[in-house]
Amino acid sequence: MRLPFINILLPYVIIILIIENKLLSPNTILCLFYIISLVLIFVSIKFERARIIVFLFVISLYNLFLIYNLDKEEINVTLPEREVTVEVIFNKKKMISGDIYYVGLIKDININKKYLNELIIHSKLINFDETDLINKNVVIKGLLSYLNQNGYQELVISRCRILFKKEKKSIIDNIIIPLRKYIINTLDKSSNINPDLVHFQNGIFLGKTENISEGVYNVFKFSGTLHLFAVSGLHIGFIYVIFKKVFSYIFEQRITIEVLITIILILYLYLVNHPPSAVRALLMINSWQVSQIIFKKKNSISSLILSCFVVLLWDPGSIMEIGFQLSYTVVLSILIIRLNLRKKEKKQNSKIKDSLIISYAAFCGSFLLIFDYFQIIVPGSIFINILLIPFIFIVINCIFINLIFTTEFLNYVIYFNYKSIILITNSLSYSGLTFFQFDDHVPLHNISHIMYPISLFIFFSRFNRFLPRYFSYVLIPIIIWGGVTLIFI
Repeated sequence: MRLPFINILLPYVIIILIIENKLLSPNTILCLFYIISLVLIFVSIKFERARIIVFLFVISLYNLFLIYNLDKEEINVTLPEREVTVEVIFNKKKMISGDIYYVGLIKDININKKYLNELIIHSKLINFDETDLINKNVVIKGLLSYLNQNGYQELVISRCRILFKKEKKSIIDNIIIPLRKYIINTLDKSSNINPDLVHFQNGIFLGKTENISEGVYNVFKFSGTLHLFAVSGLHIGFIYVIFKKVFSYIFEQRITIEVLITIILILYLYLVNHPPSAVRALLMINSWQVSQIIFKKKNSISSLILSCFVVLLWDPGSIMEIGFQLSYTVVLSILIIRLNLRKKEKKQNSKIKDSLIISYAAFCGSFLLIFDYFQIIVPGSIFINILLIPFIFIVINCIFINLIFTTEFLNYVIYFNYKSIILITNSLSYSGLTFFQFDDHVPLHNISHIMYPISLFIFFSRFNRFLPRYFSYVLIPIIIWGGVTLIFI
């Protein structure tokens, strides 16, 4: 199995981890960049076949150089806390110590412009409504704290108020904003059946979980099905299957069908503010489509690696987000474990066994991350997720149909499936049996989250003969957890 992009992705990921975790100073990293560049020039001269890989790696390095402002002059002073006015473009949200911070790039600031413009700032806002501020240009006012840690400029602005937003609607905004309002208004019509049903649909279809009650949230948390509210590959896959079936009755040319589905999926990504898991799924589908149409073959792991590289090229910092880590780790776990089993088993598995394998692989892939972020292990999710998939598929189908033909009947169908989902998750969730909580858990180092998918890939390509097959899948994250705990804690 040839995976040329892995030769770029692995060193690229290692460099991002070094920068994000501040393991080396910017000056040291710059020296490394120059050394790596010289090595790459030598490789490209010596080995003609490696020139494309070298070219792409050079582009990725230059991209990191620009994104992380490594050419910024190092400041050796700590500025006192002071009130500032900042124009900023937010590009992501981050959870820090239980509080939501908007993270973005400073476009203009009323002090120290020479040093602070174009730097990343973390803003804790206190007067914003539920409207998402991602990719919005806003002017904010608050207390700026500036810290210099190992040569890295860290900016945090607290007690921060929005003065005004600079509205710059793009062509896509003119489509997405009315479409999102229409969808929300359509979903709200189910409130006369049950108020929780509206919040459930907003969570399942749009990834909006802020209005879901604590009781319902815990039901999904303790059953290991909270991922249903994070728009991910599951949602993208369902939408792909739905529209593939619909368009196959209308169009004959495969290229036309695939292009139309891609346009719909891109619109959907904008509707849900393009989370990493959904972007990953779309890029994988696109890669898979192109390779099958042009080259008449497909390689799922190559598609996954390519999508990962593209996402990190666009936003290297996303590697530290749980959505990114869960998405790629779980999918890689599923692909490698299924590939490993197919090599050892000649006969085709039944659908039930195949579903069990996928669910078990997903549990193994998410085990370490779920434990570290949520202090919980949910082995019962292996079986619960299999039972819930048909109900979720029906719900998403009904929501799409309801957006075209609004009927009260479909709301009752969705409500029946919603109650069935709650019944199943409640009935199969028992503390100490299907899930285990750890209140005194010590957080692991960030690097451990990336070690698992890398070690999984290496293990099954080189050392998978030494341990019992199914036991080794879940043993790897346990070994990593133990090793990282001893080294970093």
